[in-house]
Amino acid sequence: MRKLALGLLMGLLVSAVSTAWAQAPAYPFERLHLDWMRQDAGRLDVSACFVRTDSCELERQMVRKVLDEVKSRKAPPATVEAGARELASLAEANTAGADPAWRRLYFQLCETRRRLRLQIVSRFAERYIYAKHCQLANQPSFASTAFLSDSVYKDRLGDWKIGSELCLLTVAADGQVTSEMLLRQPEGIIRDPCVSFAGTQVAFSMRTSEHTDDYHLYVLRWPDRSIQQITFGPGTADVEPCWLPEGDILFASTRCDISVPCWSSDATNLYRCDGQGRYLRRLGYDQAHTLYPQLLHDGRIVYTRWEYNDRVSGKVHKLFVMNPDGTAQTEFYGNNSHSPRSIIHARPIPGSQRVLVIGSGHHTDQSGKLMRLDRSQGTQEDQGLEYVAPVRPFEPNRDDFFGQQGELFQYPLPLDEDNYLVSFNPEGGPPRGAYKTRFGIYWMNSAGDRELLVYDPAVSCGQHVPLASRTPPRPQPDRVDFDRDEGTFYLQNVYFGAGLQGVPQGAVTKLRIVALSYRAMSAGVDYNQPSSQVHTPVSIGNGSWDVKHVLGTVDVAPDGSAYFTVPARRAVYFQLLDEKGYVIQTMRSWTTLMPGETFACLGCHENKHDALSDSKLSSLALRRPPQRPVPFYQAGEVAPQEQLQFLSPSQRRAYEYLNVNAPQGMDVPQGFSYLREIQPIWDAHCVGCHTGRQQADGSTAPLSLLADTKNYGWKEAWEGVVSRPKTAEYVYPQTGKDMNPGRDYCESYVNLTKYGRVCYEQVNDLVNWLPMATSQPPMIPPYSFGSSKSRLMQYLKPAHYGVKLTQRDKDRVACWIDLNVPYCGSYMEANKWDTIVHTYIHSYRNQCRGAYLFQEAKRLRHAEIELAHLDLYREHLQRGADAALETFPRFDLGGMDAQRQFIEAYNQLPNTVPIYSLAEGKAARGGSNAKGNEVRNLALNPHAATFQLRSYPHVTSNSHFKYLPEFSPRNVVDGNAAAGEETPQVPYWMPNRRTDLWLKIEFGRTVETSRVVLYLRTMPDQEKTWSSATLEFSNGHKAAIVLNNTAAAQEFVFPNQLTAWVKLTDLRETFPLGDNGVTELEVFGKDVE
Repeated sequence: MRKLALGLLMGLLVSAVSTAWAQAPAYPFERLHLDWMRQDAGRLDVSACFVRTDSCELERQMVRKVLDEVKSRKAPPATVEAGARELASLAEANTAGADPAWRRLYFQLCETRRRLRLQIVSRFAERYIYAKHCQLANQPSFASTAFLSDSVYKDRLGDWKIGSELCLLTVAADGQVTSEMLLRQPEGIIRDPCVSFAGTQVAFSMRTSEHTDDYHLYVLRWPDRSIQQITFGPGTADVEPCWLPEGDILFASTRCDISVPCWSSDATNLYRCDGQGRYLRRLGYDQAHTLYPQLLHDGRIVYTRWEYNDRVSGKVHKLFVMNPDGTAQTEFYGNNSHSPRSIIHARPIPGSQRVLVIGSGHHTDQSGKLMRLDRSQGTQEDQGLEYVAPVRPFEPNRDDFFGQQGELFQYPLPLDEDNYLVSFNPEGGPPRGAYKTRFGIYWMNSAGDRELLVYDPAVSCGQHVPLASRTPPRPQPDRVDFDRDEGTFYLQNVYFGAGLQGVPQGAVTKLRIVALSYRAMSAGVDYNQPSSQVHTPVSIGNGSWDVKHVLGTVDVAPDGSAYFTVPARRAVYFQLLDEKGYVIQTMRSWTTLMPGETFACLGCHENKHDALSDSKLSSLALRRPPQRPVPFYQAGEVAPQEQLQFLSPSQRRAYEYLNVNAPQGMDVPQGFSYLREIQPIWDAHCVGCHTGRQQADGSTAPLSLLADTKNYGWKEAWEGVVSRPKTAEYVYPQTGKDMNPGRDYCESYVNLTKYGRVCYEQVNDLVNWLPMATSQPPMIPPYSFGSSKSRLMQYLKPAHYGVKLTQRDKDRVACWIDLNVPYCGSYMEANKWDTIVHTYIHSYRNQCRGAYLFQEAKRLRHAEIELAHLDLYREHLQRGADAALETFPRFDLGGMDAQRQFIEAYNQLPNTVPIYSLAEGKAARGGSNAKGNEVRNLALNPHAATFQLRSYPHVTSNSHFKYLPEFSPRNVVDGNAAAGEETPQVPYWMPNRRTDLWLKIEFGRTVETSRVVLYLRTMPDQEKTWSSATLEFSNGHKAAIVLNNTAAAQEFVFPNQLTAWVKLTDLRETFPLGDNGVTELEVFGKDVE
């Protein structure tokens, strides 16, 4: 751990800034008067008020409206009577509307009405903290507000503006309103104030610079106004703090180091720490943004969660709930709803079970319509939602810009069922554009009556919270068992609920458990036809969003029950399988257990208010201990990652802690990999016929299932696709014009998936997966898609030319389809990011590999920091003693400088890693030197790594069978040429069966060579192997060679070549292709003098 100065460890203490205009009104009087007239005239344009010389009808109606409300609010009778007399006098005299008497009477009564209206505001709290800042959102969606200093792409909406204040609003009992600036940040942004239950501490988030600082949590102590920074870390955003009853803070943070699947935005997940920033720990493990956590009356946390898993991208940002320790994470409202696109800024209504929310869109900022939510009426679409201010029914629509027409609301604070403080803009503004007028803070009631409290014409005001003590919910005990690393699920009856409607009892035999792994950065762009982008794609367009890890299966009892364990701290979802192993229903969401947690469901997507009428006291599953999932992979099927041997003990522990989200790098993919799981099946059983090549008789062989790289670009995926017209639901229909997925997809994959050409009008009945663009939020019927609907499964039976696949192979193909055809088992598998030169959303473009590895390094370092905090927290729980603040480490790997240095170091690896068998007297950089500079085998390096450049000579290839170490390309330089029937254990390079193979040995410097010796991997009964190949050199020279079917040495001599590498390519073999390999490739020569 780095030693930090004691002063820094103790936090940043700053004195709050007072202002000379502390008692000044919080708004321009002109704005207040304009707002009164708009309300009482019933229109935005009030140019007709108090100007008519021939009529006073409008003025009479406005005064009568105010007078009636003043009377209904129990104003003193004398005030009401005097106003009524003057109104009658002016009306009887038909005094023109332009007469100053009308204006004077109207504004006098408005002042009285204002004092009466604001009584409830001052009774609720006399003082309120609020923030002034621009609208928080970026180009793609409302949820993205972190804007990390080291983000690879920085985009802003039209309202983006630096400069911010933290302010104190005072509402006196007589209705007088004043504002005082507590803290100004001219070069940064202050946001998200939250007051502790004692009313003595204000937590907020602040950045001091757009470019060199990030959002961190601070605490302002009241009333001395001292400020302490409590979270730290460059390239890390901590936002939206929420005080808990026991004094901890729950907040949203980018410490998860996740990038959303459809853009380059840095996602936030939920975390928790104490009031000094200690005992920091992660609570949410979510695919995209989770935001705006708030405490409900029962002590649970309600928040907005953005979901993608196997669904359309921009429609599912609904409400979830959990306990403050991260347990019991489940839907609160709307997860199977189209409308509203997003539900944000949820806050509970005092004395009620209802919640006040903002209904908003996707490609918007954080504003929309004010709505009231009542879960007792239902939890989907319009069942429990209504508009308020004024109250009216909610009629769902699928608009992307939902709620952006007309007046706009945000950050509601309910005082009771009928009264609210809310940030409001009566003029509204263009979606995603710059506002001509700003949001102000208003008192408002459910009928829509309102009073302006705060308005600044230069910047919006909002995020208001009372600066007062409150009665907290009863603190909840921490249910997490930190000594365990798993939890338990109980499913009572899978046939109960809408998910399996119509499916007969007994049809479900197993439940598959799949974990999600999340991308760390945007690199490459594909498109789901016709609706959305996919960044760092792991599958063809419209395929799976994410890398998926199949953890295994458990049995489902005949009564539909299941009781089983799953690893904690990772997002998992479930698939229900029939006796053939085909998916009946899939979850299209995810759930997470904390260590030691038990979570129970009644059925499959049952209504939250339904009760199971089954009278059985105990299900079959509960009559035995919880099942442990039967692993998807058998021992040895997935090789451990090579990088583990190079990690420190602390890093290794963090890697294991992150598990499926541990940094994968360009190492062995740990998730479901098409090249490892599916292609070997085609190699063994299908490519004898399915080559797609021209045959000897002139005919074309059937659909190619070879592993050759297939061109996959706009022409193949989009040419001829009918463009979707722009609609309110799809405001950005896609054409694929910027498509650059950055993947080496193979022929079999793109042929089977038809280049992702599936949308509403097209179905791939050969491989009928669930296209992401058409996977809408509502529940889908059982057997809607998947292996049960795919003709491919019929071709895997003996009736198809006698093909004989094992049941395990059939299950694996069915699983691939039902996972929605993933290609990559890690985000860096099969990447060709070095060729991405026009990715407009990336700062580094053709340096994406180094940039991605930096993001993964941040993720690992954040996990190290969290584990250190967790260790101290466990000690605290066990011993009851608090650790000193200076013992808690802080994140130290982030920011633009660190990112640039990391990428530069990565790019410099060819000039810094050790070189083995270098000529005597030359700098080996920690490698080794030969004696003199004699002719020797230059392609010798027993220390060579497979997936990382760690030394020279270094070997790469375009195919590595199942990524197993015994088949690694590095084996050709290990110095062991003995291989054959008598020594089958000797490792060698074995690729897939393909026609475009290459193997490349790089020396790390220029050498001279005139001879190559090749040892093929052949067996005595092997009838054939590659018949010819080409040797290529970095200087452009090529030498054609003829190969013999023998394991003995084959020597090839050629004119002396100066070269930095030798590449074996154009490996030719007559069909059908076989399993061939290279045991050793020796390159004889010496270093250039």
